Amino acid sequence: FFEKWGTMNNDPSADPNPAMIESFNEVCRNIFSTMDDDGLHQLCALVPSFRKVFPLVNLTSNNNRDQGGISSMDNVGSAKKRIKNLFYVLVKSLCSAGCPVLLTLDDLQWSESFVIECVADFVVNCMVTSSRVSNRKCQSGLLIAGTFRSNEVSESDDLIKQINVMNDSRNAKVTVLSVGELSKDDVTTLISSKLYLPLRYTCRMGEIVHRKTRGNPFFVVQFLKSIIQNKMLSFSVKSRRWTWDCDVIDMQIISEGVAELLTTAFNQLPSTLMQAVKIFSCLGSQVEQSTIVALDSSRNCFLSFKLESELPLAVKEGIMEKAGPVYQFTHDIVHHTIYELIPSHSRKVLHKTIGTNLLKLTANDPTLHLLAMDQINAFCKDDIPNPEECLIFAQGNAVA
Repeated sequence: FFEKWGTMNNDPSADPNPAMIESFNEVCRNIFSTMDDDGLHQLCALVPSFRKVFPLVNLTSNNNRDQGGISSMDNVGSAKKRIKNLFYVLVKSLCSAGCPVLLTLDDLQWSESFVIECVADFVVNCMVTSSRVSNRKCQSGLLIAGTFRSNEVSESDDLIKQINVMNDSRNAKVTVLSVGELSKDDVTTLISSKLYLPLRYTCRMGEIVHRKTRGNPFFVVQFLKSIIQNKMLSFSVKSRRWTWDCDVIDMQIISEGVAELLTTAFNQLPSTLMQAVKIFSCLGSQVEQSTIVALDSSRNCFLSFKLESELPLAVKEGIMEKAGPVYQFTHDIVHHTIYELIPSHSRKVLHKTIGTNLLKLTANDPTLHLLAMDQINAFCKDDIPNPEECLIFAQGNAVA
């Protein structure tokens, strides 16, 4: 092999070129540094001429035997450390090419702690802010961009700990960027720029999209895509611009992700609003405005505020939406979560209270009477009323 590759002339009897042999050996050593002794033996078994082509294989094996049988795998310590070493070699090799390298890691909140540890160890032990190669300043660079959901990570998690370790090492500049919610004006500006329309044309759509997505950038994009997919946006040749119906868009159901986002903010809502939406949840996924007015007429019996006055805020907060005379929860998840927030015993009492108050107002309204009996039956399903109530409830069911 060296007779063909290592000489600088055509004389077969000439000695191999020392410089080229040393370069070849350096390449071999770099390759062998990433392999354990068992791996080398397996490679030699697969390729019989491997030892002849790479003479350093024999030297590597002898050195391992001189160390008392400790293989390079043992020196590394474990399979995980070997993977970590291979990661170092890979990243260093990429960075040594003289071009900037971008390493992106997405959804780190779900990553194994070992992955974060590998990156942190590389930053702490292998990265330097200013390095020199062959007495010349190294022009290459490494940018590590990682993303994670802050609401799914706490200060005690390995991810935050490793970020702090990298920051404390001062071997690299660590910057944490928080992507917050978009404001209503931001969403309106985004829509205007995409549709090439003035803000006055898109302000109402921007308000609807912001309300239904809570300003979350990901959900804003997903909601806008759903508008396009459902053909709620069309181009008018006559008007020479994009057109849409805001009332139709307003009826678009929010995604499960937005619904789950809404549920995390329930504890920050005013107490009167939470009490109102809990009552609405007992009435079902949607409720007629006339029913709410009827309950307000008997508010002195069990409420100290008007339910109807809480409806605009419920719509503004994205919990409910209005469709004519009907108010409905924006998503089944929202309805179910609010209903489950009511303790089991309190839920029974609330069903009974709503039913008995509605029953007093159902003289000429069969629909209201039927709703009242549904509430009372929801109470009776898990509880036993007293004899007087049994008679009243039985008569009510007979009429229904």
